[in-house]
Amino acid sequence: MELHRTDEGFALYKEKTQIGFCALTPAAKGAAITAFGIEPQWRRKGYGSYLLKEALRAYAGYDRETATVFTAPLPADRENILRRLKQRHVLDGILRFYRCRHIRVEGPTLRDAATFAVIPAGCEDVTLENIKTIGMWRYNADGIDLFNCRDVRIRNCFLRNFDDCVVIKGIVGWDTADNADILVEGCVVWCDWGRNLELGAETNAPAFRNILFRNCDCIHGSTAFLDIQHHNRADIGQVTFEDIRVEYTKHQLPDVFQNDMDAPYPTDTPVRHPLLFCLPIYRSGLFAEDGLNGQIHDITFRNIRILTDAPEVPVPESAFLGLDAEHTVERICIAGVTCNGKRLATREELRLHINEFVRDVTILP
Repeated sequence: MELHRTDEGFALYKEKTQIGFCALTPAAKGAAITAFGIEPQWRRKGYGSYLLKEALRAYAGYDRETATVFTAPLPADRENILRRLKQRHVLDGILRFYRCRHIRVEGPTLRDAATFAVIPAGCEDVTLENIKTIGMWRYNADGIDLFNCRDVRIRNCFLRNFDDCVVIKGIVGWDTADNADILVEGCVVWCDWGRNLELGAETNAPAFRNILFRNCDCIHGSTAFLDIQHHNRADIGQVTFEDIRVEYTKHQLPDVFQNDMDAPYPTDTPVRHPLLFCLPIYRSGLFAEDGLNGQIHDITFRNIRILTDAPEVPVPESAFLGLDAEHTVERICIAGVTCNGKRLATREELRLHINEFVRDVTILP
């Protein structure tokens, strides 16, 4: 998605096609909007809100140093909400909040959720603090999953989950709202199969913006430690992973699924070695039917410390993978990554794999 200045005002482009316009006339205070429109097939998806807010920011006093975020309404109609609640991955969590404001949860210990343990969906002003989750080794046994939420703080939690630990998603049905202004800090996460700190895999939203993971410890990982798994149409940018400690051991546990509550944990299945940084864009088809893809841009990894338990344990590999020339991974900054105290300042030292649809990767010591 791109916003272009024009002689009349602004034009909004999606995948090189103009989908909206805003015409303005300068006035004594700000500007007067003389014409505004979004193409019909792109309406009710948050693009009009984004275009309008960018125009206001340019002319009418929004802070130029603050990221613009989408402000499309959350799902309001009862039928739509009930339809979403019938889906198992929304219903089966232990703590569930739907379209709520001013939430504070502090101190519970949650065990053996059938699926995602904590689910705020379409919520604003959320604080989750000192939560402990212990998940069974079954698929989708996530810890904390945010669906299209704004103004969220997740602090000082301990999460041991078979699947993802802290994950920010965009879910069909809630997807007129963005994920924005989210802080995850001071958490200790152990992931047995999925991702430790993640955006995705469902990314149905106008945008993911202003998201910070800070001062967290990943004490065990499997698929990926720090991950943006992009399957759908969101524009994902302004995401930072900062001051993260990652423990990587030669004693990796094998990938297994539990089929029976009393089944023993097998030890003869293959071991998976996790990626450190993972930024892939996949062809849309999962989690939505619109067939749209987005971009990943302006992502920062800063002060990431890898700690291994033996000299022969290699640095975990990383992968940045754009989809095509229209759906790219761009403007990625990696700064201050170390492994057992040694600085990693080149692609080779980081074991970083990128494809031809990745642009402007900066690596700083």
